[in-house]
Amino acid sequence: MPARGKKTERLAYIGLGTALAALLLVAAVSYWSIFGLREDFLWVSHTQEVLRHLAGALGHLADAEAGQRAYVITGQERYLEPYHLAESLFMGGKTAPHIAALRELTKDNPAQQERMGTLERLSRERLAGLAKTIALRREKGPEVAQARILTDVGKRIMDDIRRVIAEMSEEEQRLLRRRQSQQAARMRFVFIVMGAVLLMIPLISAFVIWEIKRDVTRRKQAEEHMRREKDRAERYLNIAGVMLVTVDIDENITLINKKGCEILGYGKGELIGRNCFDTLVPQRVRDEVRGVFRRLMAGDVAPVEYHENPLLRKDGEERIISFHNAIIKDARGQISGALVSAEDITDRKLADEALRESEEKYRTLVETAQEGLGIVDPDENILFCNRAYGRLLGYETEELIGLNLQHLTVPEEFAKYREQTQKRKGGEASQYETVLYTKAGDAKSFSLSASPLCDDAGTFIGTLGLITDITDRKRAEEERRTYQQQLRALASGLVRTEAEERRRLGAFLHDVIAQKLALAKIRLDELGDSAASTDLTDGLAEVSRLVSEAVRDSRSVMVDLSPPVLYELGFVAAAEWLTEKFEFEHGVAAEFADDGRPKTLADDVRTVLFRSLQELLVNVARHAKARHVKVAIAGDTSNIRVVVQDDGVGFKPDEVHVREDLSRGFGLFNIREILDYLGGRADIRSEPGCGTRATLIAPLQREAATGPETAQ
Repeated sequence: MPARGKKTERLAYIGLGTALAALLLVAAVSYWSIFGLREDFLWVSHTQEVLRHLAGALGHLADAEAGQRAYVITGQERYLEPYHLAESLFMGGKTAPHIAALRELTKDNPAQQERMGTLERLSRERLAGLAKTIALRREKGPEVAQARILTDVGKRIMDDIRRVIAEMSEEEQRLLRRRQSQQAARMRFVFIVMGAVLLMIPLISAFVIWEIKRDVTRRKQAEEHMRREKDRAERYLNIAGVMLVTVDIDENITLINKKGCEILGYGKGELIGRNCFDTLVPQRVRDEVRGVFRRLMAGDVAPVEYHENPLLRKDGEERIISFHNAIIKDARGQISGALVSAEDITDRKLADEALRESEEKYRTLVETAQEGLGIVDPDENILFCNRAYGRLLGYETEELIGLNLQHLTVPEEFAKYREQTQKRKGGEASQYETVLYTKAGDAKSFSLSASPLCDDAGTFIGTLGLITDITDRKRAEEERRTYQQQLRALASGLVRTEAEERRRLGAFLHDVIAQKLALAKIRLDELGDSAASTDLTDGLAEVSRLVSEAVRDSRSVMVDLSPPVLYELGFVAAAEWLTEKFEFEHGVAAEFADDGRPKTLADDVRTVLFRSLQELLVNVARHAKARHVKVAIAGDTSNIRVVVQDDGVGFKPDEVHVREDLSRGFGLFNIREILDYLGGRADIRSEPGCGTRATLIAPLQREAATGPETAQ
C-alpha cells in the first residue's frame, strides 16, 4: 500500500496541470468508490448476519440437545428452557423467527434457499426426536429415555444439520470472499486515484477512521455478546447436578462448574489452568488414564460412553467417579479437548458392596443352617427353601420349589396348619409341632416356628418357617413317658404289696405272737402263784413283766405296720387318729378338720394317702420346728383333698427335691409320682420363714362300694 501511495502522489503531480479535470474526476471516482464501498459493506454485513444466524441455529439446537440430556438425567424441568427456546425459533413453520430470518437473508440465492428447506426439515426432525425422548422420560423414566439417546438417530440428524449449515456457511464464506475481493479492488482503485490526487487524502483518512470506529463498535458489541453467552453458559453449568469439566488437548483444566468444585474440594481458581491428571488422578492409575486421554485426543480411540475412575480431593480423600466423555473440536474440525460430565458414586459403591457382603453373609447363614428354612406364599406353595429343609424331608431343593405344603403334611395335621396360617394373616407368629411326610413316605415330627411376611403396605404375602426334626426327641419322650408310667405302676404296686405285707405281718403278730405271749404270761402268773420259794416267785414275776412289755411292744408294732383303724374305719378316721398320735408323741399342737362328706377310696389310694400324710407329719416333726399343725380333709364329686399346714421354718421345695434321697422311703418325690400315677397330684408350697402348706389330691372311687370309706 505505501508503494501504491507513492504512485498516487506521482499521479497527483502529473494531474496538477489538469486540476479541474482531476478534481472532477476525483469527485466522480470518490463518489463511485464511496457508493461501492457502502454496497460492499452492506453485502459483508449481510454475509456476516447469515453466518451469525447459522451459528445461532446450530447453537440453539445443540443447547436444546444438551438441555434434553440434562433433563433426562436429572428430571428437572428448568433444563428444558433451551429446548423450548429452540422449539419457538424453529417449529413455527414460515412464522418461525429464526427460519424466517434465514430465508429472508438468503432469498436472493436459490442454492441457499434449497439448503434452507433441508435445514428446516432436519431441525424439525431433531426437535421432534428431542420431544419424543422428553416424553419417554416423563412417561417411562430415565432408563428408557437414555436408551433412546444411546441410539445414533439423533446424532445422524445433527450431523446432517451440521453438514447443511457447513455448506451454507461455506457458500456465504465464498460470497464473502468474492465481495471482499471486489471491495479490495475498488479500494485499490480509490487509493490509486487518491494517490494521484493529494487533496483526496484527508477524505480517505476520514473514511478510514470512520470505518475503524465502526469496526471497533462491532467488535465491542460482539465481545459483549460473547460475555453474556459465556455468563449464561456458566449459569447452566453451575446449576447442573453433575460435575462438568473441560480439559484441553494439553491436559489442562479450562472450565469446571460449581458441582465439580464441591466434589473435589477445590476453589474454581485453584483448578483452572492446572494439569488435570497431575492434580486429580491417583499416582497408581495416572499413567494409564493419561495414556487413554492422549489416544483420545489423537483420534486413535473413540470416546467411551461410561467409565469409572478414582479421583483425589484436595484433602487427599479418594473418591470413585463415573465419567461420560465427549470430544470438543475447533472451527477447523480439529480435536481441541474433551467435555467431561462426572458424578461421585463412592457412597453408592460402598452401599452396593455392603449390601452384597450382607447378602452373601445371610445367604451363607441360611444355606449352612442345620434347621430347615423355607418361605411359602399365602396359598401354601413353597417359594424358597434352604438345603437343610430339603435334606430333612429327603428332597432336593429344586424339587420342593412350587410344591404345595398339602403334599407334605399329614392329612390330620393340615387343618391345624391352615388354622395357624389364618393367625399369621392377622400378623401373629406361632410355634407348634406338626407331622410331615418325607419323600420316602415316612411321617416325621417337626417343630415349626412360623412368622408372617408382609409388604410395605402391611399386606400378608407369605410365611417364613423354620423346621426342626424332633422325631428322635418325640420317640425318646414317648419312651420316657412309658418308662415313667411303668415306674409309677411299679411304685404303686410296691405300695400295695407293702401294705398287704404290713397287714399280713400285723395279723401274724396279733394272731400268733401276741396270743402266745399272752398265754405265756398267764402260765407264768399261775406258776408264780403256786411257787413255794420267794426267789422263784420274784423271778417268775420279773419274767411275767417282761412278757407283758413284749405284748405291748408287739401290739405297738402291729399298729404301726398296719393300723387297724385304716382298714376297719377308713382313711378319715385313720387320719384323725394319726393327727392325735402325732400331737401326743411330739408335743406339737395338732388340729384335725373334716367336711363330713362321704369319701369312697380305692384300697391303693387309701393306703397311699395315709402313708403320704404319715410322711408329711414326720417331716413336720423332724424339720419344721412348728408350734401348730392342721390337717384338713375335704371332698367333692370326684376328688379328695388333704391339706397339711404348719407354722414352721419353711423351706424351698425345689432345693429339697434336688437333695432328697430317693432311697430312704416315702419321700416327697415318691408322693408326687405315685399320686400322679393314681390320677392325683401333690402340691407343696413353702418359703423360708413362712411355714409349709402341702396339698394331696386323689380321685374318689366312682362305682358303688361298701366298706369303711362308704360307711363314713
